[in-house]
Amino acid sequence: MNTAKIWATGAFLLGVGVSISANVAHTYYPAAEVLRGAHKTAEEWSPPVGAQLAAAFYPLALLLVVELLSRVEWPATWGWQASRYGGTALVAGVAAVVSYRHMSALLDAYGEDDLTAMIGPLAVDGLMVVASFALLALGRETVTESSATVADLPQSEPWADDRPVGMEHWDDVEPDPQTLSWWPLPAIDGPQPDETDTTLRDPAKSPELDPETETAGEYAVPDVPAEVLARARETFAGDLDEGRVPGVRPIRKALNCGQPRAQEIRAYLAVLANQ
Repeated sequence: MNTAKIWATGAFLLGVGVSISANVAHTYYPAAEVLRGAHKTAEEWSPPVGAQLAAAFYPLALLLVVELLSRVEWPATWGWQASRYGGTALVAGVAAVVSYRHMSALLDAYGEDDLTAMIGPLAVDGLMVVASFALLALGRETVTESSATVADLPQSEPWADDRPVGMEHWDDVEPDPQTLSWWPLPAIDGPQPDETDTTLRDPAKSPELDPETETAGEYAVPDVPAEVLARARETFAGDLDEGRVPGVRPIRKALNCGQPRAQEIRAYLAVLANQ
């Protein structure tokens, strides 16, 4: 809280406190007709609790209205603005009139002259009005600064290749050594397969298993070492048991391989899943 808001809040609370005190104190000085109706003298009079609470309500209502105006960011439509300022004017007007009459009557009961009793309450009401507008102005500045802070945030630039965030450098993904017992992968010798060769990328074009040379679902895929295929079977054993074929992206991430090789391995796993 800055210095200006401290002073504005202090001034407003002082005005509210004085107004509440004067309104409650006024209930201890009833009019003559009230005493006659209660069949009591001034010395015997004790104001009801309800009368004291009612007298204290008006300044508190104004306090709450000012807090609502300063803390709530109201919509800019005319209906909202009319409700906002119309309701505020109503509450402030009633509180000002009631507080003025109570304080003026109290000063008169204290023996002050007519001029003091007439203009004295205006000082309290004026203090509350100025402090109220100060709080509203400070609240408006806070809302404006908050909006500017949000507007100044850097905006994310769209990806040139429309790839999701985190996949623009997929080949650089390193598996967690603590979760893969066979990491790191050994060096793989031999040339990479030709990217234009799609024979093994489509499961429908994959070669049939040779029962005389292949056992336990292991067979040779050109240019893919047998140990890599074994790791693929181990990693995706759950998918294969349920007849599911893992996607290329999970294969690349799990085996730390490039796109062409991941496609070859997926074709191999598709054959095993369909067995």
